[in-house]
Amino acid sequence: MIQTKNMIAAAVLAALPVFAGTNLVPNPGFEQERNEGWRYGGVFGGAKGFVRVTRNEAAAGKQSLQFHKEGGGGAQIFAQLKAPQWNNAQNAAVHLSFRYKGRHGIVFVLFREAGTRKQLKNELGRNASVSYRLKETAEWTQFSRTFKVPQNLLRQSPLLDLQFQLWGQGDLFLDEVSVTVDSDGREPAPKTVSTSDYLKIYDVPSETTLPPLQGLPFQYGEKDGVLTRDGKPFFYTGNSTFGGGQYVPETIWLARLLNYSMVTLDWGLSPRPQKVGDTLEIHYADPASSVSMFRELARNGLVVEHDTGNAAFIYSPLKRFLKDFPQLSDFLTSTSHFYSYDHNTETGRRIHFNGWKNRYRYLKGFPVMATEVYNELGYTPTHERVQKGFREFAKKKYGTLAEANKVWGKDFKSWDTVFPPHLSPDVLPGEGSHGFRKQMQRKYWQLNYDWLRYTQLDLIPGLAEMKKQFRTVADSPFMIDWRGHGGTDNDGYAAVDPDLLDTVSDINGLHTGYYCYDYRGQPADEISVVTSLAHNVMHFDFVASNNRKVTINPECIVGRTTTPGSNLESMKQNSFKNFAGEWKFCLEPDRSGMEKGYFKPGFDDSKWDVMTVPGCWDETARYRDKKGFGWYRTTFTVPARMKADYEDGSRRFCLYGKGVAQEGTVWINGVKIGEPKGWNTLYKYDVSPYLNYGGENQITCLVDGSGYANGLRFFVFVLPEDRISETRLLEKRDYASLLWSHMMHGASGVVIWHWDSPWRPFMAELNREIANVSEIALPASRNRKAKAAMLMPFLYFRGLPTPLAKNHRDYMTYFAGMLFHQTPAAVLSEGNILKATPEQYPLILYPYARVVQPETFRHFTAYVKNGGTAVVTLDSLRMDFHRYRDTGLNGFLGLRVLGDHSGKGGVTIGAKTHDVYKGDMTGKTGVRIAVENGRVLGSYADGSPAIAEIRRGKGRVIFVAANLGLSGIHALLGGVLKQCGIRPDVELTDTGDRSEFPYVEAQLAGNRDRFLIYLHNWGGRVRDAAFLLPFPGEYVVRNVRDLAKKPEVVSGSYRGQVDPSGPAAWLFERKGTPMLTLKGIAPERLTVLKRLERYALPSKPGNTAKPKILFLEELGVNSPVGRLAYPNAAAMAEAAGADVCAANSETLGPETLKQFRAVFIAETNSNAMTRLRNMKSPFIRDLLEYVKNGGNLIVCASSMATAANTHQSIWWRLGPVLRFSAGDYIRRDDSCGYGDPYQPRITEFRADPVTEGLKAVQMFVCREFRLRKDSPLKPLLLSGGKPVMIGGKYGKGRIVFATDVLWMSPTRAEVDDNTLLLSNLMRAMLESPAVTKEEALKSLVLTEQQLREMETKER
Repeated sequence: MIQTKNMIAAAVLAALPVFAGTNLVPNPGFEQERNEGWRYGGVFGGAKGFVRVTRNEAAAGKQSLQFHKEGGGGAQIFAQLKAPQWNNAQNAAVHLSFRYKGRHGIVFVLFREAGTRKQLKNELGRNASVSYRLKETAEWTQFSRTFKVPQNLLRQSPLLDLQFQLWGQGDLFLDEVSVTVDSDGREPAPKTVSTSDYLKIYDVPSETTLPPLQGLPFQYGEKDGVLTRDGKPFFYTGNSTFGGGQYVPETIWLARLLNYSMVTLDWGLSPRPQKVGDTLEIHYADPASSVSMFRELARNGLVVEHDTGNAAFIYSPLKRFLKDFPQLSDFLTSTSHFYSYDHNTETGRRIHFNGWKNRYRYLKGFPVMATEVYNELGYTPTHERVQKGFREFAKKKYGTLAEANKVWGKDFKSWDTVFPPHLSPDVLPGEGSHGFRKQMQRKYWQLNYDWLRYTQLDLIPGLAEMKKQFRTVADSPFMIDWRGHGGTDNDGYAAVDPDLLDTVSDINGLHTGYYCYDYRGQPADEISVVTSLAHNVMHFDFVASNNRKVTINPECIVGRTTTPGSNLESMKQNSFKNFAGEWKFCLEPDRSGMEKGYFKPGFDDSKWDVMTVPGCWDETARYRDKKGFGWYRTTFTVPARMKADYEDGSRRFCLYGKGVAQEGTVWINGVKIGEPKGWNTLYKYDVSPYLNYGGENQITCLVDGSGYANGLRFFVFVLPEDRISETRLLEKRDYASLLWSHMMHGASGVVIWHWDSPWRPFMAELNREIANVSEIALPASRNRKAKAAMLMPFLYFRGLPTPLAKNHRDYMTYFAGMLFHQTPAAVLSEGNILKATPEQYPLILYPYARVVQPETFRHFTAYVKNGGTAVVTLDSLRMDFHRYRDTGLNGFLGLRVLGDHSGKGGVTIGAKTHDVYKGDMTGKTGVRIAVENGRVLGSYADGSPAIAEIRRGKGRVIFVAANLGLSGIHALLGGVLKQCGIRPDVELTDTGDRSEFPYVEAQLAGNRDRFLIYLHNWGGRVRDAAFLLPFPGEYVVRNVRDLAKKPEVVSGSYRGQVDPSGPAAWLFERKGTPMLTLKGIAPERLTVLKRLERYALPSKPGNTAKPKILFLEELGVNSPVGRLAYPNAAAMAEAAGADVCAANSETLGPETLKQFRAVFIAETNSNAMTRLRNMKSPFIRDLLEYVKNGGNLIVCASSMATAANTHQSIWWRLGPVLRFSAGDYIRRDDSCGYGDPYQPRITEFRADPVTEGLKAVQMFVCREFRLRKDSPLKPLLLSGGKPVMIGGKYGKGRIVFATDVLWMSPTRAEVDDNTLLLSNLMRAMLESPAVTKEEALKSLVLTEQQLREMETKER
């Protein structure tokens, strides 16, 4: 480092031991005249400035240390600390604290060798240090951190140094620096108290306080692995963002209108802890009022999938008591996903059990699809119990520590020091710890696999005990929502082994999203196709192949289409430059590059480093784990002729990209054009006015890399706007693909989480379409007898292959090769493949399963010797999990691997050459082999064997040494299938378009009298597909997806069109067989949907004299709100002569509110109104002023509040001002509806225009209003004397509040005087004349009676 005249003189500090707890920092407050121990203080890298003691600022005393810097480079200082007294400790902790003020900085704790003071190395061979970033602050701020010293460093009795750096422009002040060490030779132990001494968990009663729940309006059940309805197989569809999901009751009617049939209802465990003296008591509140939601859903024909599994630590009410009761950590864990309470402890299970018992006393016997015990479980425990358990697991596996160390490549000194890599005490905290852990997992991969297997096994015993307890109080199916895919840093999803889970779960809850590509008419690319097949098809085939239980997808998240690789390639060709490559790059700890002009075109970046785009700088060797602000620069040219296109308006030119992690700023030629945010977010900016046509242009990107995986993540293009392939919201064709692929691959239901648009009217038709044929399709897809199989090595893959793990293409290419031969393979786990025989599966594929269980390899050899055909790829069946040793595959095959393939040329099979690629699992294009007594089936460009057939016993092995693409694998498998005598159930004779690979799947369901042919085109081109009928004779065929088409009589073969990325299905019935009734949706349903459409579209005030009413509709929500959620309220306002408008709070201010006669706010959606809780939001203030000045306000809020939802945001803001609050739930056993005392029937009214003519109103769950004497509001509707609707004057205007919203629902419109109340309310607030109940009923958009008539016609 450069020393300057401003440098503080260094002083020699004797390295004498000091006592534990003593501050090791010399002159910690900078009060001494000579700043001994602090050295090398100054600027470097061309910076101007100083580091020196100052009297201008001080946190304590009179002086502090000041860093001042201008220009590039940085300012820094080191402190050589006094020698710590480690006392030969086995454990030690370092406590670092100081106070600082000013610009961004960084502090390092450096570990040095005693004597030489060379910096020590960590286990990965890098300099050992701990670093923390300091956030900019204008006030003196206390900084404190404590970390454990890694064992490998502690053994060397290290010396410590401190280093502070300032990189940004300006000043940083430092004071009161302290470093202390605790090293007593043992771990600090928490206070040990028996559970009964500090924790008391109260039991819940068994008796119910409610009348029995009525069941569904149909017979719900399960048979032969599929769900049924009235005894017939039925595919259930649901939604979690409306229709009752997340306790949002107001749109249950919309779920019925759209023909949904199920819903996920979240209801957590709800423990209520409270500290009583030295004891923590856990109680459970009576959930009786929440049971009404189950009644309402059943009344509307929606089956509940009951989610009790939202046990995430962040939501646990016990976590706030950890400080007072540290022994909670014996069972309360924070490292797993949606998991808090250690289920392998009695206390952890008790918390779950009490939660189940508390609610199932009301629900036992009620038809529940499943009880979701854990939601998307990721099991990554780290507490003491599992660490001890892992050591016992390792002892049993290896016998001796020496043997374990030998396999793991470690040098543990005792079993007590054994840790999995990511929990190693040698992992330092602070900046970079995340990447360090990942590298440790890679380096010690054998140890990490042992840990993963242990967690898989550890998960099950506790679940088995939980299920036994669950069965004593509940009779619904016991289910774990599991995702199962790889790609997570800690393998939490992979710890849920489906084979082991099958021993305890009653129903498969496979939680997976849906990948949807829009190829925009262009040929699809192989990578995009196999990516979509991973989640959309293969994961379901894996479940269907390995057990016979019902499968549902409890959470299928959908949003927008994904940009396919073929469209990316097209955009790359049309971009003015291929921006994938090296950019100029500079990493700094702050944004000071703004002041230095890094974004300006003329800035000299010649001395900058380079960085590859796309990519993450903190995953490169040079910048690994480094945080900060990354500057990217590159240039490009735009042809001069493009200027004319811009000037005449025929074209615009855009910068289009995806993924800036974590957020950034983009400049074109020095002009700021946007601030993209999010690692997976698309961004597009019009740059036409800023381009230098015919000359050089400069792009600069500043990326804030404060997280991990920082950088420009996916792609950057500059191109004409008409050449951009943008993503879009999912459309009807995409949802058709989702529903059909779920059903045809073994699922009996799916709950869709719509992250796209709240308005999807086409779902009514699609749900009806699926229901028409589910009784034929479901039994066949769930119990399909595959003719071939392939191994899915779940443990080795660390879960199911997925794009997130970047390990899916190699495996999925073989899966796709079978699927597009219309011969889908059974995807078998290691446990189930042991049962496979050559008679059952003449062909088994073993793609890329590098490490397998010993019995898997033994079965493979026996299978081949007994006559089976096995396809084995390079890098498969190489090692076993017993000792991670060679399996002997080469010896069995008489094969020698000579080295890696050069990557040049392809592989010739027959007369055609096929491409190879660098595998995402193998990291190579292939290997070179020599084979004894084998037949060459394919050759590399140099003539050496790439594919060989090797006979062993009665069978044979096809060894594929090359990493073939789909066309090569498809060609190879075509010959192998033929030789094995395997023919598809549906034989395609023509697929039409030759411009792309035929990505067509085909399935047969049914029997010779009635069968369904299902084709799914996973490509981008329309397919005119021809296929042979599987049975002889004449058949009447109908297009299931287009009932308007007339039936045809055919025999022998059939030809039909299959649209891109979508399904087609035809029903064939033998001529003379009674035809199955296929129902479309009723015309009345279409009429209602058409009328609702205008409530789903944006609406602005018109230029009319009509009074205007505003329906508040917040942005950023994916559930129906406002007019769409309350169409009858909007219709009543229109009938009262109003212009119904919609807006969100961010667009409203005092002036815009003035134009409205009334404002309607209905608050139920879990997230729609939460921004209004912000006390700084001006909207509530403006709303009150609006009423004071003569406006009218209606606020209705649901009382169905749960842990995940709060429906009274506006109450929280308005209640204190208007002197009211919400009280207890109303319970009326003597005056209620639907046999439910928590659904009061209101018969008490106070005189008011709102209550005129009312005799009775049927409400849903509601709470009483508690009015203070000075409140301007008075009761309007009461139940047992308790107000449930209040109203009154406020200034010149009027306000009405209600504690329920469901009374406005279409399903209650004809009940009692609900519609008259709604009409009165709207007319009173709009100051329009009242009308009779009969007149009001004529204005309704939808009623219960209409819904029933539609359902009867479609049944």
